[in-house]
Amino acid sequence: MSKSRGIIAHERQISGDVEVAASVLRKQVAEACEAWLAKSTSPDTRSNYARDLRQFLAFLGFPEDEREGLLSVRPAKVAAWRDQLLGQGLTNSSVCRKMTVLRSFY
Repeated sequence: MSKSRGIIAHERQISGDVEVAASVLRKQVAEACEAWLAKSTSPDTRSNYARDLRQFLAFLGFPEDEREGLLSVRPAKVAAWRDQLLGQGLTNSSVCRKMTVLRSFY
């Protein structure tokens, strides 16, 4: 095998390893989210928490099935979402509830 073909094969192996790791991480985060939601005994609370988390993901620009994006969130992003929600006219109590959901999650 030539040196360039060896490098290409090695790059493909690394790419495949990265894809497997990303898939494993995605599954682990999804399982963690489901376990977090399951802590609540109230179906309404679970539904509301899940909705708020989906809304936060959408704000961050992540598809709902890419919850691993939540691992990269910094406080400034949470504050930016809070400010956006307030700017949209949500009441302080609604925004505080959403912030409580995030605090519970993290």
